[in-house]
Amino acid sequence: MVPLKRVKAELLNLYRDIKKDLSSSPNTLQNKVFINGLAKSGTSLFEHIVSELGYVDGARSLLRARYKCNRYEEGFICSELFNSFPSTKKTYIKTHAVYDPEFNYPTDVIKIIVLRDIRDALVSRYYHVISDPRHWDYNRLISINSDLDRFKASVFINNPVWEIPQFEYYAMFVDSWVKSPFSQEIFWYEDYLKDPLNVISKIKEKLHVDNVSVLEIEQSLDSKRTSMLRSTSDLGTRRKSFSAQSATFRSGKSKGYLDFFDDELNDYYEGLMQKYMLVV
Repeated sequence: MVPLKRVKAELLNLYRDIKKDLSSSPNTLQNKVFINGLAKSGTSLFEHIVSELGYVDGARSLLRARYKCNRYEEGFICSELFNSFPSTKKTYIKTHAVYDPEFNYPTDVIKIIVLRDIRDALVSRYYHVISDPRHWDYNRLISINSDLDRFKASVFINNPVWEIPQFEYYAMFVDSWVKSPFSQEIFWYEDYLKDPLNVISKIKEKLHVDNVSVLEIEQSLDSKRTSMLRSTSDLGTRRKSFSAQSATFRSGKSKGYLDFFDDELNDYYEGLMQKYMLVV
C-alpha cells in the first residue's frame, strides 16, 4: 500500500505543476530546458532553480509523458526524449550524460551544463553511496572499516558503464563538456557557493523569466535544504518521496576533499589533469 504521506506529496506536486502550466506563456522559445551535469555536482540545485522559475519536471511530473531512451538510466539520451516534450509548455529534464560529438543536440532546447571540482564531487558521491542501501556499490563499501580506505575504494572502482576508475570517469566527463561546443553553457557549482544570487540571476536571464524574485528563489532553496537536512530517513527512503525534485538536494561545500585526499590521491588527480589537459 502506498503511504498516505507519499500520496499527499504527489497530489501537492501535481497541483503545483498544473499552476505552472496554467501560468506559462505559450509559443515562446524557452520552453524546453536540458539540465545536464556531472553526478553530485549540483544538478539537483539547478533543477530546483529551474522549477522555481515555472518549469515542470519532464521525468517525474504526472503532466508529462516522458519518452524513456535506451540505457537512459546509464546516462544516455536520445532525440525522442526532447521531442516528447510539449512545445508550448515549460518542461525540463535532468540527466548525467557525457558529451557525445555524434549526437545532434536540439537547437530549440536551452542547455544548462553543471560541473564541479571533481574531488568534491567524488566526496559527495561517496557519502551518497554509503547512505543508499540500494546503490550497487553499497555493500562492498560499507564492509570496509577505515573511512579513508572506504573512500579510496569508492573512487578507484571501475565505472560500470565506461569501465575506467570512477575517479578518471569524473575527469573524462568534465573534459568532454569543457571542450565541447557548449562550453559557454557551463555553470560551476563553486560559483553558486560564492554568489548564489548572481548565479540565479544568470539562470533567470537565460530563461527570459522576469516575474520571479531572485531573493525569494534563494530563500525557497534554503528552506528546502533545511528540510532535507532535518530528514532522518536513509536515501533509499527519501527517493520514494514526491515532495521534492530530488532526494539528494542538500548543502554542499567547497574543498571538502581536503578531509580525504592524501599524497596518493593528490598525485592521481594531478596525473588526470595532465592526461586530459584540464585547467578548471
